[in-house]
Amino acid sequence: MKLLSTLVVALGLVVAVVPFAAAQNAPSNFLNVLTITVHPGKVVDFENFARKVQEAGEEIGDPRTVQMFQGRLGGLTTQYLAVTLFNDWAEMDSWPTVPQMLVEA
Repeated sequence: MKLLSTLVVALGLVVAVVPFAAAQNAPSNFLNVLTITVHPGKVVDFENFARKVQEAGEEIGDPRTVQMFQGRLGGLTTQYLAVTLFNDWAEMDSWPTVPQMLVEA
């Protein structure tokens, strides 16, 4: 009986805490999705380049978060999606281009 009451209390705490833990960032209004198709045999080169761009962005203090996705099943494994969240179209005007980021870093 004690085990059952402990489980009920634990479940109640989880249900009460999860919505607060999941709502740390407000949802964005827009997504910028860039589809990148890499030539077969050049995936390693692309991933190395993407790492350099990421490091350059960190070095210059670029506040954006870019999420990269790669197809694995049922599609091209050489296709990537770069997703950036933003709230206002004017934000895109201040984003540095990849060449600018690499030069500044």
